[in-house]
Amino acid sequence: MPAPGGSAQVLITSDSAKGQRLGWPQKIPGSEWVIFSSRPMDKSWRETKILAQSLKTNERKTLVEGGLQPLYLATGHLVYCQEQHLMAVPIDPVRARIKGEPVMVVDGIAQSGQNGVAQVTIADNGTLAYLPSSTEVALPRLVWVTQKGEVTEAIKDRQNFGYLNLSRDGRKVVLNIPSSQGDMEVWVYDLSGGSAPLRLTRSGCSWDPIWTPDGKRIVFDYAPTCGGDGDMYWLAAEGGTPELLLARPGPQYPVAFGPRGELLFVETQPSKGWDVTVLEMKAKAEPRPLLDTEFNEMIPAISPDGRWIAYQSSESGSGEVYVASYPDLHGKKRVSSGGGDEPKWSPDGRRLFFKHEREVMSSELEPGPDFSFSEPKALFSSNFWGFLQQAWPSYCVAPDGRFLMIEERAAGSGLQINVVLNWFEELKRLAPPGKK
Repeated sequence: MPAPGGSAQVLITSDSAKGQRLGWPQKIPGSEWVIFSSRPMDKSWRETKILAQSLKTNERKTLVEGGLQPLYLATGHLVYCQEQHLMAVPIDPVRARIKGEPVMVVDGIAQSGQNGVAQVTIADNGTLAYLPSSTEVALPRLVWVTQKGEVTEAIKDRQNFGYLNLSRDGRKVVLNIPSSQGDMEVWVYDLSGGSAPLRLTRSGCSWDPIWTPDGKRIVFDYAPTCGGDGDMYWLAAEGGTPELLLARPGPQYPVAFGPRGELLFVETQPSKGWDVTVLEMKAKAEPRPLLDTEFNEMIPAISPDGRWIAYQSSESGSGEVYVASYPDLHGKKRVSSGGGDEPKWSPDGRRLFFKHEREVMSSELEPGPDFSFSEPKALFSSNFWGFLQQAWPSYCVAPDGRFLMIEERAAGSGLQINVVLNWFEELKRLAPPGKK
């Protein structure tokens, strides 16, 4: 796409038959070649390759096996990340041909175990900046938050928690924790401290776990590797062998159960955007569409009495919270203004909560046969996981009205970032460009 704007043009297409995931594209200046990374959708990020493709002939060649974040530098080097190392090798930019053996030029770069992304950047003037792997980062913690914003610790353990769901009795939470091998695991924590944390899944990528209303089972989405579409499974809350619940093409994520557990609301993504479907747990039938317009409909929440459904929709041009009667969807009203997502009902069904940027908003329902509500007001604002990122589920409402949330690294706790000026001279010393 031209820098001033205009129509986008396709440069490189993935091999859909092989299920490739492409990333980190860069056109080598003054050359016909584009470098980029590619990995099969069903493989780990450790099996990513760095490729080059000609914009004239469409010739494609492999430059590096097992590398990420490729970058061509003005020094004539290709640099990339590999297992907490920054690697470099001279390259002929005209022919996209490697000229020598790769060497390690920086050791000990912080790298995500989930997707392999390394915390490093290089400026055109030769300045290098990176987060060292030895940096001690304050991990997030689970906290209880009152409706006045008062925070107390829920458990002592600190992990990279995410996608949490509270059991209906408020005693246990199921959530995701990434492993050091790049898998996404499902864990159960007893909030009373009466039992040790329980890991329910190990290999593969298990997302968005939710409790059944009776607290006996947990439903989640599973794929062999993170990044691919998965199927829905469930298993006993005490552990065991997962059982297949729903297998369909495309992404599908369990979001919420109906009040009695007879219905499971599922987010799906057909070609036109995100929709909400309903799976009848006792009937072995395909999920039926519920919210399936040309807009994105997401994050449904059924009121405790089963009369209303709250959800997020993009029909106004941005994400907003709506409420309609259930199951006929009559009398739809927009509750939020200026953005809102992830609606949740209070246990008594008299209040509707939702997120807006860093804030938790609240709207009171007014008595009557129709849905009417008060002007939403902000309860509190803080540094919680999933708010600015708009990731969900990011908070839960307990039976006593408190919120269970993930508090991220405290503001001002600081990180060590290493900055090296004029680093290109060191690069040329460690990996001489060689003869052209």
